[in-house]
Amino acid sequence: MHLATQCAAIEHAWFLCMPELTTLALPLDVGGVRIRNRVFLAPM
Repeated sequence: MHLATQCAAIEHAWFLCMPELTTLALPLDVGGVRIRNRVFLAPM
């Protein structure tokens, strides 16, 4: 999951790197930016 690590560093396009996680991120993104990092840690 090295790609996910790089995408996590990119705050502007973290959702563009992992299209399959966008569906999971949409409902969680309502919380704020903090959920951004958790989305990548959940599958791992």
